[in-house]
Amino acid sequence: MERIYTRKIPAVLVLVAALLPYQTVLTNEEVKTGPPIKPPDEGLTAPVWTSGRPKAGEKLSFQSLPLKLGGTKIQLSGGTVVVDLLDWRAIAVSDASDGKMCTLSLVGPRTVLLAAHCVDSQVVPNQSGPQTLSATVRFVAGGNPYKMKCEMSKDYLKWNINDSGVPRSAADYALCELDRRVQDVTYETIALNVNLQVSAVVTLVGHGCESLGISSDDRYTFKDGLRILRIGERPIEAIAISLKEKTPALYWRTLSESDREPALCFGDSGGPVMFPSPGGGRRVVGVNSALGATPTATHLQPSFYSYLSPLSTKEFESFLKEWVAKGEDGNSTHPRVICGFNMKSGIQGCRM
Repeated sequence: MERIYTRKIPAVLVLVAALLPYQTVLTNEEVKTGPPIKPPDEGLTAPVWTSGRPKAGEKLSFQSLPLKLGGTKIQLSGGTVVVDLLDWRAIAVSDASDGKMCTLSLVGPRTVLLAAHCVDSQVVPNQSGPQTLSATVRFVAGGNPYKMKCEMSKDYLKWNINDSGVPRSAADYALCELDRRVQDVTYETIALNVNLQVSAVVTLVGHGCESLGISSDDRYTFKDGLRILRIGERPIEAIAISLKEKTPALYWRTLSESDREPALCFGDSGGPVMFPSPGGGRRVVGVNSALGATPTATHLQPSFYSYLSPLSTKEFESFLKEWVAKGEDGNSTHPRVICGFNMKSGIQGCRM
Protein backbone atom coordinates (compact mmCIF):
# COMPACT_ATOMS: atom_id res chain seq x y z
CA MET A 1 0.00 0.00 0.00
CA GLU A 2 1.23 3.47 -0.83
CA ARG A 3 1.57 5.81 2.12
CA ILE A 4 1.37 9.58 1.76
CA TYR A 5 2.01 11.48 4.97
CA THR A 6 0.85 15.07 5.02
CA ARG A 7 1.04 18.01 7.39
CA LYS A 8 -1.07 21.14 6.99
CA ILE A 9 -0.66 24.39 8.87
CA PRO A 10 -2.58 25.32 10.94
CA ALA A 11 -5.20 22.69 10.13
CA VAL A 12 -5.52 19.30 11.80
CA LEU A 13 -2.82 16.85 10.75
CA VAL A 14 -4.05 14.05 8.54
CA LEU A 15 -2.93 10.83 6.90
CA VAL A 16 -4.11 10.49 3.30
CA ALA A 17 -4.91 6.80 2.87
CA ALA A 18 -3.62 5.17 -0.28
CA LEU A 19 -6.81 3.38 -1.27
CA LEU A 20 -9.23 6.28 -0.98
CA PRO A 21 -10.83 7.56 -4.20
CA TYR A 22 -9.49 10.87 -5.48
CA GLN A 23 -12.65 12.73 -4.53
CA THR A 24 -12.30 11.88 -0.86
CA VAL A 25 -8.73 13.16 -0.79
CA LEU A 26 -9.83 16.65 -1.81
CA THR A 27 -10.47 19.22 0.92
CA ASN A 28 -12.16 22.61 0.81
CA GLU A 29 -9.02 24.24 -0.55
CA GLU A 30 -9.23 25.54 -4.09
CA VAL A 31 -8.65 23.03 -6.86
CA LYS A 32 -6.38 24.61 -9.48
CA THR A 33 -6.03 23.82 -13.15
CA GLY A 34 -2.63 23.02 -14.63
CA PRO A 35 -1.39 22.57 -18.17
CA PRO A 36 -3.22 20.38 -20.68
CA ILE A 37 -2.39 16.71 -20.99
CA LYS A 38 -1.44 16.86 -24.62
CA PRO A 39 0.01 14.16 -26.85
CA PRO A 40 3.80 13.72 -26.72
CA ASP A 41 5.61 16.38 -28.71
CA GLU A 42 9.16 17.58 -29.28
CA GLY A 43 10.30 13.99 -29.53
CA LEU A 44 8.75 12.97 -26.22
CA THR A 45 7.67 9.38 -25.69
CA ALA A 46 4.98 10.22 -23.09
CA PRO A 47 3.12 13.23 -21.68
CA VAL A 48 5.02 15.18 -18.99
CA TRP A 49 3.90 17.97 -16.67
CA THR A 50 6.46 20.74 -17.02
CA SER A 51 6.96 24.25 -15.66
CA GLY A 52 8.16 25.68 -18.98
CA ARG A 53 11.34 27.59 -19.71
CA PRO A 54 12.85 29.57 -16.78
CA LYS A 55 12.39 33.31 -16.71
CA ALA A 56 15.33 35.60 -17.42
CA GLY A 57 17.21 36.28 -14.18
CA GLU A 58 15.17 33.70 -12.27
CA LYS A 59 16.54 32.90 -8.80
CA LEU A 60 15.73 30.04 -6.45
CA SER A 61 15.68 30.12 -2.65
CA PHE A 62 15.32 26.92 -0.61
CA GLN A 63 14.45 26.29 3.04
CA SER A 64 14.83 23.10 5.04
CA LEU A 65 11.61 21.26 5.90
CA PRO A 66 11.58 22.32 9.60
CA LEU A 67 11.98 25.97 8.60
CA LYS A 68 9.37 25.69 5.87
CA LEU A 69 6.75 23.75 7.82
CA GLY A 70 7.47 24.89 11.38
CA GLY A 71 7.62 22.74 14.50
CA THR A 72 9.72 19.64 15.02
CA LYS A 73 7.29 16.73 14.79
CA ILE A 74 4.33 15.66 12.69
CA GLN A 75 1.77 13.53 14.50
CA LEU A 76 -0.33 11.46 12.13
CA SER A 77 -3.17 8.97 12.07
CA GLY A 78 -4.29 9.19 15.68
CA GLY A 79 -0.76 9.03 17.02
CA THR A 80 0.21 5.82 15.22
CA VAL A 81 2.78 7.53 12.99
CA VAL A 82 5.24 10.23 14.03
CA VAL A 83 7.52 12.00 11.56
CA ASP A 84 10.28 13.98 13.27
CA LEU A 85 11.01 16.95 11.02
CA LEU A 86 14.46 17.33 12.57
CA ASP A 87 15.28 13.97 10.98
CA TRP A 88 14.58 15.60 7.60
CA ARG A 89 16.57 18.83 8.03
CA ALA A 90 18.86 17.88 5.15
CA ILE A 91 15.89 18.16 2.76
CA ALA A 92 15.00 21.65 1.54
CA VAL A 93 12.28 23.01 -0.73
CA SER A 94 12.08 26.13 -2.87
CA ASP A 95 9.70 29.01 -2.35
CA ALA A 96 6.67 29.10 -4.62
CA SER A 97 7.35 32.78 -5.31
CA ASP A 98 10.39 31.69 -7.30
CA GLY A 99 8.06 30.33 -9.97
CA LYS A 100 9.82 26.97 -10.14
CA MET A 101 9.22 24.60 -7.22
CA CYS A 102 11.88 21.98 -6.49
CA THR A 103 13.33 19.90 -3.66
CA LEU A 104 16.98 19.16 -2.79
CA SER A 105 19.10 17.02 -0.44
CA LEU A 106 22.21 17.96 1.55
CA VAL A 107 24.59 15.01 1.00
CA GLY A 108 27.80 16.43 2.45
CA PRO A 109 29.08 19.37 4.52
CA ARG A 110 29.02 21.60 1.43
CA THR A 111 27.28 19.39 -1.16
CA VAL A 112 23.71 19.53 -2.44
CA LEU A 113 22.07 17.04 -4.81
CA LEU A 114 18.97 17.82 -6.89
CA ALA A 115 17.55 17.50 -10.40
CA ALA A 116 19.48 19.24 -13.16
CA HIS A 117 16.34 20.69 -14.74
CA CYS A 118 15.64 22.56 -11.46
CA VAL A 119 18.72 24.75 -11.96
CA ASP A 120 19.08 24.55 -15.75
CA SER A 121 19.01 28.11 -17.12
CA GLN A 122 18.54 26.56 -20.59
CA VAL A 123 21.04 28.85 -22.24
CA VAL A 124 21.06 27.94 -25.92
CA PRO A 125 24.35 27.30 -27.77
CA ASN A 126 26.30 30.47 -28.59
CA GLN A 127 24.24 32.46 -26.08
CA SER A 128 26.07 34.16 -23.23
CA GLY A 129 25.06 33.69 -19.61
CA PRO A 130 25.46 31.13 -16.82
CA GLN A 131 24.35 27.55 -17.41
CA THR A 132 22.66 27.30 -14.02
CA LEU A 133 20.23 29.51 -12.13
CA SER A 134 21.30 31.47 -9.08
CA ALA A 135 20.20 29.75 -5.86
CA THR A 136 20.48 29.94 -2.08
CA VAL A 137 19.41 27.61 0.74
CA ARG A 138 18.77 27.82 4.49
CA PHE A 139 19.06 24.75 6.72
CA VAL A 140 18.85 26.51 10.11
CA ALA A 141 17.25 29.73 11.30
CA GLY A 142 19.39 32.84 11.52
CA GLY A 143 22.48 33.91 9.64
CA ASN A 144 22.92 34.36 5.95
CA PRO A 145 21.65 31.73 3.52
CA TYR A 146 24.15 29.44 1.83
CA LYS A 147 24.97 30.31 -1.76
CA MET A 148 24.79 27.38 -4.20
CA LYS A 149 27.18 26.95 -7.11
CA CYS A 150 25.64 24.21 -9.23
CA GLU A 151 26.90 22.06 -12.09
CA MET A 152 25.12 19.65 -14.41
CA SER A 153 26.63 16.56 -15.97
CA LYS A 154 27.95 16.47 -19.51
CA ASP A 155 25.57 13.59 -20.18
CA TYR A 156 22.69 15.98 -19.43
CA LEU A 157 24.00 19.12 -21.13
CA LYS A 158 24.79 17.44 -24.44
CA TRP A 159 21.09 17.04 -25.20
CA ASN A 160 18.95 19.81 -26.63
CA ILE A 161 16.74 22.07 -24.55
CA ASN A 162 13.05 22.31 -25.39
CA ASP A 163 10.42 24.98 -25.01
CA SER A 164 8.24 22.89 -22.70
CA GLY A 165 10.93 22.56 -20.01
CA VAL A 166 11.09 18.75 -20.04
CA PRO A 167 14.40 17.44 -18.60
CA ARG A 168 16.98 17.19 -21.36
CA SER A 169 17.60 13.53 -20.52
CA ALA A 170 17.17 10.94 -17.77
CA ALA A 171 20.65 11.87 -16.47
CA ASP A 172 18.73 14.56 -14.59
CA TYR A 173 21.03 15.35 -11.66
CA ALA A 174 23.01 18.35 -10.52
CA LEU A 175 25.57 18.77 -7.75
CA CYS A 176 26.02 22.10 -6.01
CA GLU A 177 28.81 23.39 -3.78
CA LEU A 178 27.79 25.64 -0.89
CA ASP A 179 29.88 28.66 -0.02
CA ARG A 180 30.59 27.29 3.48
CA ARG A 181 30.13 24.21 5.63
CA VAL A 182 26.70 23.39 7.10
CA GLN A 183 26.88 22.68 10.84
CA ASP A 184 24.56 20.74 13.17
CA VAL A 185 22.67 18.96 10.39
CA THR A 186 22.92 15.22 9.64
CA TYR A 187 23.80 14.86 5.98
CA GLU A 188 21.98 12.29 3.87
CA THR A 189 24.12 9.41 2.55
CA ILE A 190 24.03 8.32 -1.08
CA ALA A 191 24.43 4.76 -2.41
CA LEU A 192 25.83 4.13 -5.87
CA ASN A 193 25.61 0.34 -5.88
CA VAL A 194 21.84 -0.01 -5.44
CA ASN A 195 20.69 -1.15 -8.87
CA LEU A 196 17.00 -1.70 -8.23
CA GLN A 197 14.75 -3.88 -10.34
CA VAL A 198 11.02 -4.01 -10.99
CA SER A 199 8.86 -4.39 -7.82
CA ALA A 200 11.49 -2.92 -5.47
CA VAL A 201 9.79 -0.38 -3.19
CA VAL A 202 11.32 3.09 -2.94
CA THR A 203 10.47 6.06 -0.72
CA LEU A 204 9.90 9.41 -2.45
CA VAL A 205 10.10 12.71 -0.60
CA GLY A 206 8.93 16.12 -1.75
CA HIS A 207 6.89 19.23 -1.07
CA GLY A 208 4.89 19.74 -4.22
CA CYS A 209 1.20 19.83 -4.98
CA GLU A 210 -1.42 17.41 -3.71
CA SER A 211 -4.66 15.84 -4.93
CA LEU A 212 -3.40 15.53 -8.48
CA GLY A 213 -6.16 14.66 -10.93
CA ILE A 214 -7.45 15.20 -14.45
CA SER A 215 -10.28 17.49 -15.50
CA SER A 216 -13.04 16.59 -17.94
CA ASP A 217 -11.29 18.70 -20.59
CA ASP A 218 -8.02 16.77 -20.12
CA ARG A 219 -5.99 19.16 -18.01
CA TYR A 220 -4.04 18.43 -14.85
CA THR A 221 -5.83 19.51 -11.64
CA PHE A 222 -4.21 19.95 -8.24
CA LYS A 223 -4.08 21.79 -4.93
CA ASP A 224 -0.99 23.83 -4.20
CA GLY A 225 0.30 21.72 -1.29
CA LEU A 226 2.63 24.53 -0.27
CA ARG A 227 2.41 23.56 3.40
CA ILE A 228 2.51 19.81 2.98
CA LEU A 229 5.28 17.28 3.48
CA ARG A 230 4.90 14.26 1.20
CA ILE A 231 6.56 10.93 1.95
CA GLY A 232 5.31 8.18 -0.35
CA GLU A 233 6.26 4.57 -0.98
CA ARG A 234 5.77 2.99 -4.40
CA PRO A 235 7.15 -0.10 -6.16
CA ILE A 236 9.20 0.38 -9.31
CA GLU A 237 6.92 -0.49 -12.24
CA ALA A 238 9.50 -0.33 -15.04
CA ILE A 239 13.21 0.34 -15.55
CA ALA A 240 15.39 1.58 -18.42
CA ILE A 241 12.89 4.23 -19.51
CA SER A 242 13.50 7.36 -21.60
CA LEU A 243 11.19 10.33 -22.10
CA LYS A 244 12.94 11.71 -25.17
CA GLU A 245 13.82 9.90 -28.35
CA LYS A 246 17.48 8.91 -28.77
CA THR A 247 18.41 9.82 -25.18
CA PRO A 248 19.71 7.08 -22.81
CA ALA A 249 16.99 4.92 -21.23
CA LEU A 250 17.97 5.37 -17.57
CA TYR A 251 14.77 6.17 -15.68
CA TRP A 252 13.07 4.05 -13.04
CA ARG A 253 9.30 4.51 -13.30
CA THR A 254 6.53 4.14 -10.72
CA LEU A 255 2.79 4.02 -11.33
CA SER A 256 -0.02 5.63 -9.32
CA GLU A 257 -3.46 4.55 -10.53
CA SER A 258 -6.92 6.04 -10.07
CA ASP A 259 -7.42 5.04 -6.43
CA ARG A 260 -4.05 6.23 -5.19
CA GLU A 261 -2.65 9.68 -4.56
CA PRO A 262 0.51 9.94 -6.70
CA ALA A 263 3.78 9.55 -4.83
CA LEU A 264 5.24 12.43 -6.86
CA CYS A 265 3.59 15.71 -7.71
CA PHE A 266 4.52 18.97 -9.41
CA GLY A 267 7.18 20.59 -7.20
CA ASP A 268 8.72 17.35 -5.93
CA SER A 269 11.39 17.45 -8.66
CA GLY A 270 14.90 17.07 -7.29
CA GLY A 271 13.79 15.40 -4.08
CA PRO A 272 15.53 12.23 -2.91
CA VAL A 273 14.57 8.70 -3.86
CA MET A 274 15.25 6.64 -0.72
CA PHE A 275 15.91 2.92 -0.18
CA PRO A 276 16.56 1.13 3.14
CA SER A 277 20.19 0.45 4.03
CA PRO A 278 21.21 -2.97 5.42
CA GLY A 279 21.53 -1.51 8.92
CA GLY A 280 17.97 -0.22 8.94
CA GLY A 281 18.71 3.36 7.92
CA ARG A 282 18.02 5.05 4.60
CA ARG A 283 20.09 5.89 1.55
CA VAL A 284 19.58 8.30 -1.35
CA VAL A 285 19.58 6.12 -4.49
CA GLY A 286 18.01 8.50 -7.00
CA VAL A 287 16.46 11.89 -7.75
CA ASN A 288 12.82 12.73 -8.51
CA SER A 289 12.81 13.91 -12.12
CA ALA A 290 9.41 14.07 -13.83
CA LEU A 291 5.70 13.29 -13.65
CA GLY A 292 3.07 12.74 -16.30
CA ALA A 293 -0.26 11.13 -17.03
CA THR A 294 -0.25 7.63 -18.44
CA PRO A 295 -1.44 7.16 -22.05
CA THR A 296 -4.74 5.65 -20.83
CA ALA A 297 -5.51 8.19 -18.08
CA THR A 298 -8.92 9.92 -18.00
CA HIS A 299 -10.71 12.23 -15.57
CA LEU A 300 -12.73 9.27 -14.33
CA GLN A 301 -9.69 7.02 -13.99
CA PRO A 302 -6.62 9.25 -13.50
CA SER A 303 -3.26 7.50 -13.46
CA PHE A 304 0.25 8.89 -13.43
CA TYR A 305 3.84 7.85 -14.00
CA SER A 306 6.68 9.18 -11.84
CA TYR A 307 10.13 9.17 -13.44
CA LEU A 308 13.20 8.75 -11.22
CA SER A 309 16.86 9.28 -12.15
CA PRO A 310 18.95 6.53 -10.47
CA LEU A 311 22.42 7.19 -9.04
CA SER A 312 23.59 3.69 -9.97
CA THR A 313 24.32 4.63 -13.58
CA LYS A 314 27.73 5.08 -15.17
CA GLU A 315 26.59 8.58 -16.19
CA PHE A 316 26.14 9.69 -12.59
CA GLU A 317 29.30 7.98 -11.33
CA SER A 318 31.38 9.69 -14.03
CA PHE A 319 29.82 13.07 -13.22
CA LEU A 320 30.31 12.54 -9.48
CA LYS A 321 34.00 11.63 -9.75
CA GLU A 322 34.74 14.60 -12.00
CA TRP A 323 32.84 17.02 -9.75
CA VAL A 324 34.50 15.80 -6.54
CA ALA A 325 37.99 15.96 -8.09
CA LYS A 326 37.64 19.69 -8.84
CA GLY A 327 37.97 20.28 -5.11
CA GLU A 328 36.42 22.71 -2.67
CA ASP A 329 36.57 26.26 -4.00
CA GLY A 330 38.45 24.92 -7.03
CA ASN A 331 41.35 23.53 -4.95
CA SER A 332 41.95 20.01 -6.27
CA THR A 333 44.08 19.14 -3.23
CA HIS A 334 40.92 19.31 -1.09
CA PRO A 335 38.30 17.09 -2.79
CA ARG A 336 34.67 17.92 -2.30
CA VAL A 337 32.99 15.60 0.23
CA ILE A 338 29.92 13.45 -0.43
CA CYS A 339 28.56 11.03 2.17
CA GLY A 340 28.55 7.48 0.85
CA PHE A 341 31.17 8.23 -1.82
CA ASN A 342 34.38 9.58 -0.25
CA MET A 343 33.07 9.90 3.30
CA LYS A 344 31.76 6.84 5.16
CA SER A 345 28.33 6.78 6.73
CA GLY A 346 28.17 7.50 10.43
CA ILE A 347 31.17 9.82 10.60
CA GLN A 348 31.73 13.54 10.07
CA GLY A 349 28.00 14.20 10.19
CA CYS A 350 27.01 11.59 7.56
CA ARG A 351 23.86 9.60 8.25
CA MET A 352 24.37 6.02 9.42
